[in-house]
Amino acid sequence: MSSFKPTTEAHLYDPINHEKQMATHIPNFGLLSGKIPDDLFSKVEDEVNTIYSDFNNSSFYGHKLAGNIKNEYGLSKCKKDLENFMVNQALEYDKAFDYGHQIKIADKDMPYIMKESWVNFQAKHEFNPFHTHTGIYSFVLFVDIPYTEEDMSKSPGAKSNSNCAGALSFYYTDILGGMRDFTFKASKKDKQSFIFFPAKLPHSVHPFYEIDTYRITVSGNIIYKND
Repeated sequence: MSSFKPTTEAHLYDPINHEKQMATHIPNFGLLSGKIPDDLFSKVEDEVNTIYSDFNNSSFYGHKLAGNIKNEYGLSKCKKDLENFMVNQALEYDKAFDYGHQIKIADKDMPYIMKESWVNFQAKHEFNPFHTHTGIYSFVLFVDIPYTEEDMSKSPGAKSNSNCAGALSFYYTDILGGMRDFTFKASKKDKQSFIFFPAKLPHSVHPFYEIDTYRITVSGNIIYKND
């Protein structure tokens, strides 16, 4: 498991005053990333493959989502196992960034549950626009990315200063109010990896080109259980 730390410091040497200066990154929330266990991924993959084999008899979910994607479907068989794992990631995120404890919506601590989960079969030219999710936390799990880093280097924007074909971008403001992005260029090597983040963090998925197979990801939302 790896995470982006909220605070980092670097010691800089001042050649004029012959002193060490301190550069401090102001704390912020970040992303949690890692790989899900093989046995859990196998269960997710089995249900995804079942849906893939028969879109017509699967539970369509696109009407609840922002994606400009034709094939998006709810998950049910692997949902409980996936929930157990992702609820643990919520606790890990709280340890790393103390985010959940800062959301004051009740007078007592409440456990996390996964409200919903779904699979996206993104075809070439389809995309997920700038959007946020409901709940406290969300995640994206890379089930099958059909392109390599080399494939993406041949995209229409290959010679631009922002080649982001097929990439996942997160958006946030810096301390000066400027818009920043953190763009993750997932490829075949990222199969079975996930990124866990606050549900209200804006993000988008850019379209890809040339590749005729689906970019398959699973996502879900974590909320508080209100007994």
